[in-house]
Amino acid sequence: MGKIYVVGATYSTNFPGTAGGAQPNYGGGSDVFVAKFDSLSATSGNTGSVNTPNGQVNISIQNGTFTQPPQSQTNIPPLPSGFSAPYGAISFKAQVPQGATITITINFPQAIPQGAKLYKLINNQYIEVTNVQFAGNTATFQVQDGSSLDADGQADGFITDPVVLAVPSGSGGGGDSGTGGGGGGCSMGAGASPVNALMWLLLPMLVAFRRLFRK
Repeated sequence: MGKIYVVGATYSTNFPGTAGGAQPNYGGGSDVFVAKFDSLSATSGNTGSVNTPNGQVNISIQNGTFTQPPQSQTNIPPLPSGFSAPYGAISFKAQVPQGATITITINFPQAIPQGAKLYKLINNQYIEVTNVQFAGNTATFQVQDGSSLDADGQADGFITDPVVLAVPSGSGGGGDSGTGGGGGGCSMGAGASPVNALMWLLLPMLVAFRRLFRK
């Protein structure tokens, strides 16, 4: 999966351009254009989806429409100690009534583990979303246009929403607790020192030498 490019010609006087492009404004007559689409994301009105390193994430918003489809960012600042971001950062831009509040619902491909947190990534700083509600694999929260959770910080009718699901590192993992035993056996955990381990290995040899010299 990658990018999709479309090449054509237009007579439009207000064809959308890209800042810094070769010709951002209408030049008269027929203008040639190149349009690039990200095939890793899709959006339609108030629903969208994006592929992340750990599966597809689906997003829907109430009281707004997407102006920029959801996108995945994997190059993000380190999370608070003890957390990881399996889906990276997910960003999008939505148009809303000026100053309005939207409800955002994000469906992840896997269940959200106990102790997870949702952060907004604004100016490379993590801000915890305290009004989030987790249920199964779904996170639901609200953002007001111009609030501290709106990345552009302005009540301008647009909400920019880079968000990160932070899960406890190693959550769901399990292993031998080292508490089992029976038959008088010895258990040496992973935390045993190398010296102790060497002593257990050499003990049978010492016993054998002692018996040999007694004969």
